[in-house]
Amino acid sequence: MNTKLSRFFVTVGLLILTGAVTSAFAANYTFNFNSVAAGAANGVIQTYMQNVVGGAASVSLSGAKEANGYNGDGHVVGTCVGSTCTSKTLGNDDAGTDRFIITMQSGSTDTIKMQFSGLNIYSITFDYEIFPDATCPSSSNCPNGAPDMTVFTGNGGTASNQILHAYGAFPTSGQHSPASGASATEGAAQKIVSQYTYSSATPFDTIWFQDWPATIGVDNITISTNAPPPQVPEPASIMLVSSGVLAVLRRKSFKK
Repeated sequence: MNTKLSRFFVTVGLLILTGAVTSAFAANYTFNFNSVAAGAANGVIQTYMQNVVGGAASVSLSGAKEANGYNGDGHVVGTCVGSTCTSKTLGNDDAGTDRFIITMQSGSTDTIKMQFSGLNIYSITFDYEIFPDATCPSSSNCPNGAPDMTVFTGNGGTASNQILHAYGAFPTSGQHSPASGASATEGAAQKIVSQYTYSSATPFDTIWFQDWPATIGVDNITISTNAPPPQVPEPASIMLVSSGVLAVLRRKSFKK
């Protein structure tokens, strides 16, 4: 085979190999918070997250606390058996003992902020819950506005991209809340979403979970440093380019 043509195919092969190697070094980190103690403070949760990523990044966390027993000031009602109703939250949606984190709701601290210095994050997947509270017990008594949640991403501790804005769902008048059992009635807004995923072609290292006006919770957070695959030519395109290169080389051979 002509030397120039051989070099062409070697170059294409290296491009494909580079994409494979890049993917091989990508990593996923999952935070389910199950090993932190009930009621754990922000510092304890940060230590747990740092242990998960190890030396791959420096983790900075603010505005979070563990609260698997939180029930939105008693306004979150789940499955009822007879007259006994249990709260339906992120704290009991998995089998066994489950933990999740909520915003601290202390003063102006209404945001959970996670910064992973040293990581290029390309996607994030998480469960989230929007809670009602005593300020919004029903759609007709919600002076501060329906509870909602906003999520941002950014770099260097600065928010630059809104990836999610969702509201709690009020039950239809006279109906049960979507998260309640058949025997439960409640007029407050709540929402539980499992495995929401956001992916980006541009990496980020900081994530914000922000509530208004009531508490929000997040759980089972997975961040991925797996960058989108490089644009590798399709086989048909490779063959077309190869044919063109071969034709050029043949012309040059005839001229000699």
